[in-house]
Amino acid sequence: MKRAKLMSAVLACAFLMGGCNMIDSLLAPDDREREEEDEDEDEEEETEDNDSLEAPTEPEKTRPSEPEETAVSETSETSETSAAVIDTAYAEAYIETIDDYLDDLEYGNEDDIRYDLIYIDEDSIPELIIGVPGYFIEGYSYSDGEVYHIMDYWPYGAMGNHGYSYIPYQNVIENSNSDLAGALIWESIWMIGEDHTIVSRLDDDLNIRYFESEPDEFYPEDYNNIEYTDDPYYYYGTTPVSESEYLSYIPEGDYKWIEGVFDYDTIMEALETGVMPERPSVYYLMIDNCTWGEAQQKAEDMGGELACIDSEAELETISSLVLESEYTNIIFYVGAIRNSAGDMVWLDGNTIGDYVWLDGEPSTTGATEDGRTVDENYGAVLYRSNEQELRLMDVPNDMLDAAPSYNNIIGYIIEYEQ
Repeated sequence: MKRAKLMSAVLACAFLMGGCNMIDSLLAPDDREREEEDEDEDEEEETEDNDSLEAPTEPEKTRPSEPEETAVSETSETSETSAAVIDTAYAEAYIETIDDYLDDLEYGNEDDIRYDLIYIDEDSIPELIIGVPGYFIEGYSYSDGEVYHIMDYWPYGAMGNHGYSYIPYQNVIENSNSDLAGALIWESIWMIGEDHTIVSRLDDDLNIRYFESEPDEFYPEDYNNIEYTDDPYYYYGTTPVSESEYLSYIPEGDYKWIEGVFDYDTIMEALETGVMPERPSVYYLMIDNCTWGEAQQKAEDMGGELACIDSEAELETISSLVLESEYTNIIFYVGAIRNSAGDMVWLDGNTIGDYVWLDGEPSTTGATEDGRTVDENYGAVLYRSNEQELRLMDVPNDMLDAAPSYNNIIGYIIEYEQ
């Protein structure tokens, strides 16, 4: 997948990240994609049962209609990939780097710091990542007995920064930012240079504008009267280019997010034993008045999938994320669907456990707020305060059509396997 296509999907979900000064407020670029998706599914006309979509018990918050994203969380469940054996030649140096970093900690709380070992460039020695997911990252590389500080407090959030990603072993680092409510998007493509610093792979940044402007006018002169367009204008620096030429500058590959996923004890055990632990899944909570089908497509476009809650431990992890994010009044689409046999199953093929169902669910059919009767062939979860966990319901493809009162309290949960 071209990275530009993936980042377009990211923009449609407007990332919220922590500011560069670790402030509590979060920045949310608006969706400027304005795509109108035509769906052929009969489920577009489906609506939902008031018993299945119980009214939220928490007070409703005022939210913008554009999609938003909250913090990321790690699950206590791990992926099924085998644990990797790592070369420990660099281990002692990285252990010392981590301890020195914590001794001189400038940003964040020690308990919130997460770590990872990832392979950015072509050699067999991984880069060490330290930071707080969604707020900032620090990056280190090792060569000839020395550790180099290649990413010095790279923050998320500022100027619509959607985060940093890389192609494993290809020495490609990508970053996308947005401003002007998402009407201005620019991407940078970097690599680790021979001098162990981050250098650009291109002569200039790529940028997309959803407004007419002079090529060298990065920002319009009048911010208050921007004439937005539905069609994007593509630029390489200040040179107008076609969409295909724009995409040609972006290396193809399987991009992964650059962020810590392991706690201190886990990364230290890996460095001391030489055995890399299995990688946990991470989750993003998206707020978006979309259908289940649209949510599934957006999750896939962003390199993930709708969350499949395959264990009670995973249910507890995601429930805690929803509670901590104060989104207990949001109804989230998840990766549950009715199969050809009429049974509700997870998209990963696993059986849905009884522990996750709301009492009386699945109900199979239901009534809408205006009295129509429809099938309910998809899954969504809602936080139940009395049980202090999420509970699963079967719902129609278009919950907003079924229940207009749910405007701005619909979302979906993306799961990424690292």
